[in-house]
Amino acid sequence: MVQCMTYPTDTHGVPGYRFVKPTRNGVWGVWVSENNSFDRDEWNRKKEAAQQAKQVQIANVMPLKKRDEYYRNLLAQGSLSERDKADLEKRGIKDLSIAISLGYGYVLPFKGLGGSYVGAQVRLTGENIEGGRYRWHDLPGGKQYPGTDEMPIAVFKVENPTAISLVEGTGVKPLIASERLKAITIGAAGGNFSSSPTQLKAVIEAFPGLPVVIVPDAGDVVNTQVANRIQRQVEYLRSIDVEPSILWWGQTTKNDNDIDELTREEFTGARSLSWDEFSALLPGNELKQRPDESERDRLLRLRKFRFAGYWKDLKRDFQLSQSIEGVDQIEYEGYCPTLDPYWDTIAVQGWLGTGKTETIIRSLKPFQDKAIVWVAPNNGLNRQTAMRAYRHGFQTFHYQDDVTMNRIALNSAAPGIYFMCPDSFKEYAVGEVDWSQVVLVMDEFSGIRKDIHTKVSELPQISKAIENCGSLITADAFLSDVDLELIQSLRGHQIGLYRQEAAKSRKSIKWIETRNAQGDTSFSHQGVYLDLLGQWADEIAAGTIQRIAIAVDSILTAKVIRNFLQSKGVRTWLACSETPEENSRFMPNPDETIIGSQAQAIVYTPTAKSGLDIQASFDRGLLISCGVLCPTEMLQMMGRCRQCGEWFVSAPRHTATAITPSLNGQKVKQWGEVIRSTFADLEYNAPYCLQVSGLWENLTSDITKAFGSEYLQSLCEEYFASVESIEVSSGSKTKWDSFVDSIKFQDAENILKASLESGYRLIDAQKQPHKNSQVWDVKLATLHGKYPALIERMVKDGSHTAIDFCKLLTSSRITKLKNWIIAEDCHLDDDENLLERLKNRVTTYNSGAFKARQNITLYRELKLIALVSLSERKPDNAISDQTAFNMRSPVICGMWQQFQANAALRKLFPLVETIDQFWKTICNCMKAFGFQSVSKKAREKTSEARPNGTFRGVQRYTNSRTSYFIGWIYMDCSGNNFFKQNYQIVVGAIRDNIIVERADRKAKKEGQSPVIERVSTIESMLDQAFPNREAGKDTGQIENSSRLPLAV
Repeated sequence: MVQCMTYPTDTHGVPGYRFVKPTRNGVWGVWVSENNSFDRDEWNRKKEAAQQAKQVQIANVMPLKKRDEYYRNLLAQGSLSERDKADLEKRGIKDLSIAISLGYGYVLPFKGLGGSYVGAQVRLTGENIEGGRYRWHDLPGGKQYPGTDEMPIAVFKVENPTAISLVEGTGVKPLIASERLKAITIGAAGGNFSSSPTQLKAVIEAFPGLPVVIVPDAGDVVNTQVANRIQRQVEYLRSIDVEPSILWWGQTTKNDNDIDELTREEFTGARSLSWDEFSALLPGNELKQRPDESERDRLLRLRKFRFAGYWKDLKRDFQLSQSIEGVDQIEYEGYCPTLDPYWDTIAVQGWLGTGKTETIIRSLKPFQDKAIVWVAPNNGLNRQTAMRAYRHGFQTFHYQDDVTMNRIALNSAAPGIYFMCPDSFKEYAVGEVDWSQVVLVMDEFSGIRKDIHTKVSELPQISKAIENCGSLITADAFLSDVDLELIQSLRGHQIGLYRQEAAKSRKSIKWIETRNAQGDTSFSHQGVYLDLLGQWADEIAAGTIQRIAIAVDSILTAKVIRNFLQSKGVRTWLACSETPEENSRFMPNPDETIIGSQAQAIVYTPTAKSGLDIQASFDRGLLISCGVLCPTEMLQMMGRCRQCGEWFVSAPRHTATAITPSLNGQKVKQWGEVIRSTFADLEYNAPYCLQVSGLWENLTSDITKAFGSEYLQSLCEEYFASVESIEVSSGSKTKWDSFVDSIKFQDAENILKASLESGYRLIDAQKQPHKNSQVWDVKLATLHGKYPALIERMVKDGSHTAIDFCKLLTSSRITKLKNWIIAEDCHLDDDENLLERLKNRVTTYNSGAFKARQNITLYRELKLIALVSLSERKPDNAISDQTAFNMRSPVICGMWQQFQANAALRKLFPLVETIDQFWKTICNCMKAFGFQSVSKKAREKTSEARPNGTFRGVQRYTNSRTSYFIGWIYMDCSGNNFFKQNYQIVVGAIRDNIIVERADRKAKKEGQSPVIERVSTIESMLDQAFPNREAGKDTGQIENSSRLPLAV
């Protein structure tokens, strides 16, 4: 019989041995030889002989006094090699007298509770050491602590200790921990404290009243064997009436830092967990349903647990480290100081409302004879900044107002500030600019950085501008390590960083939660807004409050709120992309507009997400995150209203699937290298310096989609001193849906009544709409360019059918449907076009074209259409492992094997390393193509009892667990009734569009003019859908247009 710590379970087979059982403590596995039968009598005789030998050894061990003398003499007579000195200094040790070299490593004697040396361990040097780097130092008579069969433990004392900490090891790690934690620190080899109970109890009793803290190493939480060891420590401590806590700084994986390696940020952010909180992090425990816990609450806890695994590394996306290589730092309090404009590269970090924009304008005065390009996320936001710059004596130009004239001026480096947005950085617009003569200012840089990796037409010129500009100034409240790394990769200059000393905002945050009809925490908040805002409207009418602000990242939600507030008699101002006339008044001077219009409510969308300074006072605000913007940008939106001391925050939860396995910096760099190599092999246009940052954007956006609510809540807790969760009424979803339907109907009507000619003029001139009506003109022209035959019938008809078609064609599902048709068609021209885009345009892992390549290839190679087998959206029709699947389903396991065997496919998905990630990738692929899914849950048998509801108020347990399955509906059977009834028309219109695009590409390749003639294969179906061809408005503008005649 063999007890093996390496293989404590039968997960791995051991040749020649058969697994019997794990030991009671779960640390060892009991194995027997397959060839020899087990002789229990012989085993008992050997066991008794070993115990007798052990007693003899205990009697012969060196007493404490002689042991202390032995190690003092050893240290006095020895010395340290240069190699060992360097290793100790690297680990932070200043007193080098604590160790001596032995040739094969160095030995570190350690003291016990009484201050005498009680033992020593040797740290081996060299590479590829089997069995661990530490060994017990051989001591004459044996290593055990005198009078016991326990191995000695180390005790490191400090003055005025605040706690007793338990740290793995007996040398450098517990020594450094004692200094950092200001705690009496006990160290045990291998962390086996419970194997030395006599000594451990003596130390704890010697310092009564001090709390006991267990300090896990990095990766302990995911190591079942080590987790069991920690559990035994807790059980022993409880047996002597000590309730320990566990110190946690997010050290989930082996790649994270141990206690002796912590950064300043990690140390200050560490928190104490109870055993119950820590045990919830152990493998498998996060999935278990707790007694008296609903399934919904379990899922919410699971979401928080999974997001917490990303949180520490995710901070690199919006925070700065204390020390950054190649960066000179200047810290300031309060408002941003004047910048040194002669630094080549300047980065400014400061909280919202700390005067960053004003400071940059003032600091640019020495360069009034230079060309300055000021970039903000969108053109509308530049209006107010331009007005402020004008007051300081600068000439200002809005690039988009007259692209031709401003391009000529900028190419000649004419003095002034040219205000632009990233969309203006196309080759024809800025391709000839001599950036070495330009000062480039990028306001809200983090937001721009997140956005540019998907802008394949603009990314080359933006990168070129950052790399070659004479001077660069970047600013953002959430300026981060990732931002500076991107700047350094492009410029290679020393960066002058102005950073504000961290302090939490005093604004009050009310985090909104609500419940559904079943009493569970609701994922949706739609009805909440009308109920809450209705109360506020009543307070405005009563004069209790004067003005409110609503910031929302969905234009549809913004319009619903605008209409609702107006119906309640509240004077409401809306700033969004569909209100250019109002924006032209609001953006340059929002305070004057608010006061002049006597607005009682301001509703604003991402049109005003950054760069806007609103000083008018508000009694309270409502921030609504619908998942369009990332959480940091949502806080930017909230920060536009400087004088609003109380904000209610709503972040409905979404059910997107996160594939990102890790955000660990080392792993991201490794994956980045793999992607660089892959893109080079595929001959994609993939600049080396952009690949890691492009991968990072892909990973973080994946997390944001899946955990946007948890992300925003964590940000609020990070940056605000007061965050209180409140529960509000769920309100009326029916009333909400009524407002939504009304707005969608009105939007469709506006499009069908718009001017096609005006829309095409604006598109051809590449100009933004200046009038509200022009917004709808552009939308009509855009739709007509894609689906001319269908749009012309819709405009002529003007009926509810036309309205419904318009609502459908403007939905996000149409783009997904088009991608699916391309994937199904397997047309050589489409595939070559996609490949050309990847080779000719800048490509990163976050590029839309690369994602399309991934999804199309996965769909075709694995024949994912075989997973689609449902005709209705009814869970009862979903049969586990037949029409609905999870990662354990046989068909998915078979696809996983195909995936692993397909080298070309694996190359496109370097992050997919497990079947779990593979299954999530399939789900996301199907979603990207617009397949609707049906979810089903079922109970599966397990080896242990788990909570399974209650019976008459008493928790019930069964040997089963809940598993979730997903099935997909046939495309023509999904959607609402209108989509199903007109599926062939919609698909036909999309196919016509694809055919014309193919013809246009062919003509362009052959040097001919784009194809004017349009194709329509759906005329007969349109006759049935729109029988009254004479109805509706006069459409002569379409019929007489020579731009897009039809060929039927």
